[in-house]
Amino acid sequence: MRMKYLKRAVVIASILLLSGCNMLQECDTYPEGRRYKSVVNVRNEQEKYTEQMMFLLPDLSFKVEEGDSKATAVKKYITSIATALLGNGCSHYWQARYYDDGKVPDEWKSAITCIVKDIADKEFQEKEWLSEKENATSPRDLYCALFNGFSFVDFLKTPDKTRTEEQQLFGKKMVREMIGYFKLRGKNPDSEVVFDDPLWDNVRSTAQNYYDSLTEDRTIANASP
Repeated sequence: MRMKYLKRAVVIASILLLSGCNMLQECDTYPEGRRYKSVVNVRNEQEKYTEQMMFLLPDLSFKVEEGDSKATAVKKYITSIATALLGNGCSHYWQARYYDDGKVPDEWKSAITCIVKDIADKEFQEKEWLSEKENATSPRDLYCALFNGFSFVDFLKTPDKTRTEEQQLFGKKMVREMIGYFKLRGKNPDSEVVFDDPLWDNVRSTAQNYYDSLTEDRTIANASP
């Protein structure tokens, strides 16, 4: 019986890990008023599967850390199971779609390009971050989508014969600046503070240059990776 529950747990844990990768790929297909499918839908999916897990694991013990709800403890528990068995879910998701012709999947590049475009877009950020609409995105959502949802570091590490040296340099600069910013300002900085932050302006500028290089727009400003 214990093994039966564990097998079910692994299946649902796998869905939880991989659901974060199953996002819309093209910028133009985002529904009006909702930029990232992942920000809302994946959270809802995770909650649904977490509720199922709470019923599927009645006799399995797992540690509930101080301050965590039971649902949070379940998420951590099943994620640890899936990670141990499957490795990084998102990374494997994309690597499974790695073609033999020596380039990363177009869908992966398109997804990265969409997120980078939003990191560069001050007008978009004003509309999203400074509004009071329900489920508005945040700086943290951009970070999570880039590094967790779309495995940006793995994207840059994956060999691609079509990637230019300029793209690689700007991509690495994006990694340094994004990680550095959130280390300095915290994991979930206030949207209004980030919007007017001169340091975030630097991130926007780098994102714009990287976006232009990805889309082969040769009007790159301040192009010094």
